[in-house]
Amino acid sequence: VAIHKDNCWWHGHCPRIHVPVITNEQCFWVVEGRSHHLPVGSYYEVNNRKFHSAVNNSTHGRLHLVFDIMDQSVYDQAIAAGIDISQRDIFNSAIDSWDQLTLND
Repeated sequence: VAIHKDNCWWHGHCPRIHVPVITNEQCFWVVEGRSHHLPVGSYYEVNNRKFHSAVNNSTHGRLHLVFDIMDQSVYDQAIAAGIDISQRDIFNSAIDSWDQLTLND
């Protein structure tokens, strides 16, 4: 994953959680130039508002469950403001990437 900052409307309001499902010691989450291996068996709150990327230096697949925790009041305010919470373009690109994922044992 190329270096980037997540900047959708909810990123400033919602903690981002990564749950590694499939990984290996050659997979890293990199934030501000520092590499972190996130082993299976734990979950991790990450600051996706800082520059970050993901690196897989192996030939094996890497899979993380990633989700944002949104307080009900943030959701209600977004709906009241007319914000399109579906962000279909983001989810569609994730689905396209998922289709390209191949996992090796």
